[in-house]
Amino acid sequence: MNIRKLIKSFIFLFSVTLLTLGFTVQTRATNINLGSQSSQDMGSGGKKGTWWKSGDYGIRFTVVNRKTGVRIARSIDYFKLNDFKNNDVWHTGGDNKLEYIYLKNKKFAVDCRQPYNHKNGGYGFKRDNLWNVISVGSSRKTSLKDIKRKYLSSDTFLTRVAKDMGGGITLEKIKSKENTLVFEPIYYFHLDGKYYALTATEIALYDIMAKNSGKTTIWSGHYSFSHKAIPIAAYLKKEKYGVEAYNGAVRVFTNSEIAFNMGVGMLSGKDGEKKVPPKIRVTDYTYRVDTDVYTSVLVTAGNDATPDNPIKVKFDIPGVGTISSGDVYVPKGKNQLVWVKWHTPKEPMQIDINATVSHSTNSETKIISVDIEKKNLWEPLNPKADDKKPLNLKDFDMNFKPEESNITDTDKVEELYWSTWEVTHIPNGDFIGWKSIPVGKGGAVSYIAEYDNDPYYSFGKHKYKTVTAPNGFSVSYIVDGRKPTSPRKFTVKLEESSIDVHPASTASRANPDKNYVKSGYGISADISVKLKGNGSDACTGFQSAKYYFPEFNYKKYWRWGDISSEKNGFQYIQTDFTLPKNNYSYTGYKGTSDGRFHFLPIWYPDGIYDIYAEVNDCWTPAGELKTNLMGEITCKGALWDDWHIQPGK
Repeated sequence: MNIRKLIKSFIFLFSVTLLTLGFTVQTRATNINLGSQSSQDMGSGGKKGTWWKSGDYGIRFTVVNRKTGVRIARSIDYFKLNDFKNNDVWHTGGDNKLEYIYLKNKKFAVDCRQPYNHKNGGYGFKRDNLWNVISVGSSRKTSLKDIKRKYLSSDTFLTRVAKDMGGGITLEKIKSKENTLVFEPIYYFHLDGKYYALTATEIALYDIMAKNSGKTTIWSGHYSFSHKAIPIAAYLKKEKYGVEAYNGAVRVFTNSEIAFNMGVGMLSGKDGEKKVPPKIRVTDYTYRVDTDVYTSVLVTAGNDATPDNPIKVKFDIPGVGTISSGDVYVPKGKNQLVWVKWHTPKEPMQIDINATVSHSTNSETKIISVDIEKKNLWEPLNPKADDKKPLNLKDFDMNFKPEESNITDTDKVEELYWSTWEVTHIPNGDFIGWKSIPVGKGGAVSYIAEYDNDPYYSFGKHKYKTVTAPNGFSVSYIVDGRKPTSPRKFTVKLEESSIDVHPASTASRANPDKNYVKSGYGISADISVKLKGNGSDACTGFQSAKYYFPEFNYKKYWRWGDISSEKNGFQYIQTDFTLPKNNYSYTGYKGTSDGRFHFLPIWYPDGIYDIYAEVNDCWTPAGELKTNLMGEITCKGALWDDWHIQPGK
């Protein structure tokens, strides 16, 4: 009987689910909707009833020409059954939906004369780790991403499909834009003493014929599964190959709806996943000469960058050479900083750094403009005993502070953070459940953990869940490992900072109290800064300290401090600075350590003497840390107070 006439005669139109999507990350996801709704296990209905065993499911694959819809090789079934019996499986021989409703070159018929198991020459393959597109016991729809990932985006899985199909089918042909992969969920059940393997389309056709001939229908046994769970496994939002779209709710479907709307999926080949080039964003830098620095770029991944296919960034630095960042792992659409550490030249200059990011066959180069500044020296002049207060100097008071500052309180950067993605290899894929294995003849069983054997890389930190089998054996598995969580955060923070101003050691007799000093004598100013954080390993520490003095209005003259000590411990860096050697002091000129001080001018009035300091050149991947400090000492009296003049003999 002609199928179209058969359907019209009973006004029972059959349909199947149609899914169309590409192998690429950028699929036609907006044109499709995938999902499944389960029904209850109906149990045994006796030899004349219909019944299905929970956990029995399968899926049929067919590769067709994209233009004509004609298959280019045989269809194959993958199934997972509890107690599969090789003989007496009633099936159609592996027909597909397009042959029934689009090409109309197949007549619906079921029998058990043809072998089903491939071991006997059939087209059915037992796959214990087959993922179930039909979510038994759940009312929610199956995720499109899950179906695409499990069946349609795994080269390993599709290579196996191609091999089992035979007939010259290869992974490349399945993924070619000239072909389409069709898949249909399969329902395994008993009906009137016979065991069937039928797709949703075939269920509808069977019930049409059964009702016409007065036989038991599948609907009458448990329609909530055969006419709900199976057909709603996937559906199309746009018509294709004569299969109509379905945009309604999850419900029980008629045979006519199943025929034209439900129960089949399609994967349109795109010649593999589209390679989306990574993006790179750069920032220009200003450094100082003879300094350790970090140079960073922000990289956004177009596709997942994993240990199997990492992102690489090269920095071509004039005078230094090419420095590679090493392998970088970033999930698709996410970003992170990528950096290199290097040392600036001893002479000021302007250079362009070429930063090149590459992933797979795609690459992009951008230019980073770098200005390397000179470390200008404006040492104060030699102080003299007859120096006078400058006319342009502001009057002093107890709260005198710098009029201008290169690092204002709003310009301070005392904490920085950045993130990197961590990646974990999950070799066995996701945990499916427990598989029971008979042990001995007494009915005892053992349990082993089952995984979907679809390995992947997990980005970020994930929770693990522990499950226990009936025999007490337990395993821990990752939860939602395929969804990136958050990258690992690194921070560096200025935890402690101080400046200690006190009389120079050479003036200790004239200034026995360290809380004050007489004008004309020298003072020392010791800076201490301590950084803490888990990002201290990617931090240079502070490398520069610049002292300014009130007698110059904190302008025109300054002194660069010297690093006196540096300590690197667990997640901290402490750096101490002292004043440089003063060439106008006897001890400084001779090169002894006692020469590290600054002379107060002889004319400086009694009151507070404030030193202003800027501490910077602390480079991290996220930029520069910098701060300012104020240190004070009381000026009381003058050097002339210690002089005694008497007539000569």
